[in-house]
Amino acid sequence: MVEESQQTIDFLSNLEDFFLYDDQSRWKAIGWTIGIAGSLGTFDFVFLGASVNDTTFLMGAIVLLMSFTWIAWYCSFRRPRSKEVSLISRRSLVFQLATFIAFLASFRLPRAEARTIERRLQVVSENPSSPQNIQEAVRLITAAQAGGIRIAPSIVSNVGKRFLDTAENDPTESIAWSAAQAFVEYRSFINVDFQPHLGHQIDDPELTTYYHNQSLEGTDFPPMFVYGWGVPVAEAARLNKIGEIPQLGRRFGNSFIRIQGNHKNDSVVLDGIEMKNVVIRDTSVYYDGQSVILENVCFVNCNINLKQSANSAQLANALLKSPCVSFKAI
Repeated sequence: MVEESQQTIDFLSNLEDFFLYDDQSRWKAIGWTIGIAGSLGTFDFVFLGASVNDTTFLMGAIVLLMSFTWIAWYCSFRRPRSKEVSLISRRSLVFQLATFIAFLASFRLPRAEARTIERRLQVVSENPSSPQNIQEAVRLITAAQAGGIRIAPSIVSNVGKRFLDTAENDPTESIAWSAAQAFVEYRSFINVDFQPHLGHQIDDPELTTYYHNQSLEGTDFPPMFVYGWGVPVAEAARLNKIGEIPQLGRRFGNSFIRIQGNHKNDSVVLDGIEMKNVVIRDTSVYYDGQSVILENVCFVNCNINLKQSANSAQLANALLKSPCVSFKAI
């Protein structure tokens, strides 16, 4: 009992020592925490293409974990020091400052690249019928997607719309249509930061709001998952052929359906389909311009393939404006 009391006293004494007197150890802990969290955050954001929210969460978790671990080690295994004030060394201060500046630069550099691409896209879109400008726009937006660079959605929408209008005014101008599709696909790529909250996933294998799937010949329809329960059928998620509403004999359904691909041998064909409250992720999407009804359907990081037509142009315009679209063509 006496030994336990002494351990508690030593622990509290070390804790007091760490926060009030041992500046060298405290600043060393802060420096290593900043260094490791900043380095991992930079790698996650720049090289792995994570969103700002995901990177911030990762760094926060690392900071908390390292802080608790360092304090627990210090208080448990360090002998109490004399209450002398020691100043942080110049080397430690320079190391911490350099790490912090490098971390801030990791966020500024991708944004600076994005600003450069945005300015260049606005310049080439001033003459959207020029073949050279169209090719340059495709090159820029493709490079941005490959490099994980986030361009402002308003720029993507406005510039993409100019090439879309060029293709609509001259249906034979397939190169402008290809550029418009590249912008639609890029918009889907940045939608990872804007996808809706789906709620609780339902593990019931019976998909109560699912009726029909449709994929390109030679490919598979991706796995589906449902979310939420107790939604009136009129408001529930749907996926069925137009005019063939499933008779489930139930008054309630799910709030969302998520179609989760893997960018390999899967696809979703929209023609002749009615969807409501559906999120399509990481898959190839095809539309030939036939009848389709979409209500609050979100396309996240998808390969968008639109056959040039009046209906496809209207759908492309909707996809450029928002992550989740409502569109009807009968």
